[in-house]
Amino acid sequence: NDRTNVISQVAQELSVRVSATHALKIHSIFIPDRAGEKAEAIPNQIGAVCGLLTAAVDERVQQVIETLLQDTSRLSRLARARRDLSVKWGTANRMAAAARTLLAAVGLMVVVLLLVALLLSVLNVD
Repeated sequence: NDRTNVISQVAQELSVRVSATHALKIHSIFIPDRAGEKAEAIPNQIGAVCGLLTAAVDERVQQVIETLLQDTSRLSRLARARRDLSVKWGTANRMAAAARTLLAAVGLMVVVLLLVALLLSVLNVD
């Protein structure tokens, strides 16, 4: 059952790939060892059929490889764009962190200066 399904899927895939002119040609194919005497009068065209199948498979493989190359190129461009964006936002994040640290330091200095001013004013009152 699995073998029949696989053969059916391969036949369906190849039927799309082989041009319609080949459908008009009915090739006589047989296994010579099993054909017997009747087969001697009929030319065995199994080589031609194998050639058609090989050509169809090669064409499909080439199409898949080309699609794979295009997809790989698109993925590479997308990865580079994401990396560039990550670098850009990484720099922006570092700048924002530095600004937060600077503002926190300035705020702390203001609090310290206010405490010093308060202490000085308390000490000067006496």
